[in-house]
This record gives sequence, C-alpha cells and structure tokens, in this order.
Amino acid sequence: MRPSIALQASAADAIADLAARGLGVAVLSEPMADTYRERLTAHVITDADIPALLALVWRPAHNRRCAPC
Repeated sequence: MRPSIALQASAADAIADLAARGLGVAVLSEPMADTYRERLTAHVITDADIPALLALVWRPAHNRRCAPC
C-alpha cells in the first residue's frame, strides 16, 4: 500500500497547526507540544529507545541535468 500524501510541512509550527486543524498528526518536542496544549492533545511516547533515530524521507525531484537521478 502506498501512502497518500495530501499535505506536507517542514516547519514545526506548520506541522503543529495542521495537526491542530485535524489534518494529520505531529511528532513534536515537549516544549513545542506545550506551546499548542490548548489546541492539541499530547501523548508522550515512553517506549522509544534513547537515543531515538529521527529520519526524513522524501521522493527526490526529477532532475534532467543529473544523470544518476
């Protein structure tokens, strides 16, 4: 199954705002979650190994000048 991505954001404030509008979920730092506590319900992730791995994934844009791409 392929994910259907309707919206994307990279700025933490934009991600939190999308979640607050009911358009997705956000994984935020505790201070950022506190900033939005009136608009979001936070669930602390307690079973993650420390240090946790944070990975960003994306589909590269097609670039005709880049032969290996």
